[in-house]
Amino acid sequence: MKQKNPSSLPPRQRFRTRAESPGKIGSTELRMWKTSSGETRAYSSHGPWYKPSKTDMTDVVTPGYAQRVAAGGIVNNAMSKVSVLYGTSFGTGMSLTKPGYDLSWESTGDIFAHIGFPEPPFLDKISHDNLVRLAQTSALAGVARPELQSLVALGELNKTLTMILSPLRGLQKVLAKAASDYQRDLAVYGNRLNRIMKTKGHTRRAKALGEFKRYVKDVKKPDSRGLAQRLEFIPDMVLCYNLGWKPLMMDLKALLSTIPEKEMHERRTSRGKASDSYSYSLPKTGLGFGEQGVVEWTDTITEIVTVRAGVLYQSSLKPQDDFGLRASDMPGSAWELIPFSFLMDYVLNVGDYIEALMAPARANMLASFTVTSAEVILKREVKGIVASAPWVAVKQPTGSMTCTRKLVYRDVSGFTANIAHKATYDWANRPRAQLQNVLSLLTNLLSGINNHKYR
Repeated sequence: MKQKNPSSLPPRQRFRTRAESPGKIGSTELRMWKTSSGETRAYSSHGPWYKPSKTDMTDVVTPGYAQRVAAGGIVNNAMSKVSVLYGTSFGTGMSLTKPGYDLSWESTGDIFAHIGFPEPPFLDKISHDNLVRLAQTSALAGVARPELQSLVALGELNKTLTMILSPLRGLQKVLAKAASDYQRDLAVYGNRLNRIMKTKGHTRRAKALGEFKRYVKDVKKPDSRGLAQRLEFIPDMVLCYNLGWKPLMMDLKALLSTIPEKEMHERRTSRGKASDSYSYSLPKTGLGFGEQGVVEWTDTITEIVTVRAGVLYQSSLKPQDDFGLRASDMPGSAWELIPFSFLMDYVLNVGDYIEALMAPARANMLASFTVTSAEVILKREVKGIVASAPWVAVKQPTGSMTCTRKLVYRDVSGFTANIAHKATYDWANRPRAQLQNVLSLLTNLLSGINNHKYR
């Protein structure tokens, strides 16, 4: 009987479960005894404690995958995965006594067997939809995007040269002012200081020198306003590098190496990424051991959401398209030439949105995907036990554990450009140049400096 070609069979959905070997987190035994007579004895064994990790995954099997791809076919399937993973940290037990009664309680092993360790809930603080819009728009913006924005480079050439020269003039002013101040101070204080140094007697000379220092300190009040004006070249240097030299060097690199060495492929993939994270800590008290006391711990919950989007497209093999001189490159170049438009891009994805709108005019879209990963991590750290009088804690419990819940799902439906705001909570992962530029502009603004050269 003739067998069917695998590539002619339809894709089929499958479900898989992978459970890790149950790892022994710890074991414990809770016991009480009376040491004087031995009459009171109680044991409560919690035995070995297990927390197995588990992953459930639903995806699609494509028969003849290699043959389909080799023949130019496109395989783009949905997927979803749910995981629960436990850490391997261990905790120690504790011991309490009741003086005068010769009574003791003791936990001989892992404290987590007593206070428990639940799966963490998702916080839902982060907008998944907003991150999806950011990543998808970024992916579309990269479709057939030019390596060199010639229109922007030409439009900002004069501004770039002005920016490069400005900090040098500021530094020259500082050096000239320092030289002038030195000559003035030498003329005003030089003769007096020379007479003091010729004074005979170490004690008399030291006393005269101290009086001279106090006199100079009273006469020469610090001029903070003048100092700020003299040091204005520092924020200028930051802006000069981030907005002047750096873009200029990137354009030169694209012109001299990136474009000439670029490999031309008919099919290409443009990718975009957006992420955000949120974290908080909450002190808690939990299970008490009868009248003995309560255990204290801290729960730290962190939620991380990452979205990756991609577009597979087919474009022309014309090297001239990388110079940014097409009609579809003009809207993006116009936005870049608007004064302070880069500040708006720090808050909203306006620049990417304009470029994404031009994607259909630049290439033929073949397929797209969006992968969303949502992860919540619970870390529980035991701080100790607070004993209730007359009980006294002899040995404090310690330890920490982590549990991670992770959802990953892949959507293969098409998408369009959308306006979205940048990350809400995760400011630490923003590019450092953004903060540097904002602080430098604010410094210049507060010091009354004309900023027309940055517009």
